[in-house]
Amino acid sequence: MKKKIALLTILGIFACLTSFGTSYAYLTAYNESVNEFTVGATLVEVQEEFAAPKELKPGMTFKKKPSVYNSGNLPCYVRIRADFSTSKAQEFCTLDMNTTDWELSTDGYYYYKELLEPEQSTPPLFTTVSISSSCSADDLIGFDIYVYSEAVQHPDHEGDHPADEYMTVWDDYLKPLV
Repeated sequence: MKKKIALLTILGIFACLTSFGTSYAYLTAYNESVNEFTVGATLVEVQEEFAAPKELKPGMTFKKKPSVYNSGNLPCYVRIRADFSTSKAQEFCTLDMNTTDWELSTDGYYYYKELLEPEQSTPPLFTTVSISSSCSADDLIGFDIYVYSEAVQHPDHEGDHPADEYMTVWDDYLKPLV
């Protein structure tokens, strides 16, 4: 009987040691893999060539050339808006809008018709501001033109882009979520 107990004890110890080694090997074995990816960024900024007049006067014209620069690392479509600070300023000023490269939409934004590549700029939205000679100096108080831009990423970075894709991409982006 003592031999049986000794044999069972030795077999139990052996089983424990064997299962411990197997369990330890299973629990500590691992493979390492590195998942590398880069994050794209759609970033744009308004750039202006602007010769600020010392004093605004009726009948004058001055240079202001707002454009959009793609400072991100992805191609994108851009839109831009130019708003006057007062209704009087808007009533008495004329901007020579670039309708060759930009298209005015019913939402008040001008959409650039081409894909804007990284580190590239659009042509200016307009180049001069002309103030009507029929206004008074008081009509120009508080006069400013605010230029604001937005961008949306091109959906296929290496693919082709049809001529009218800029509006389709913006329509998809601005579509309300259902």
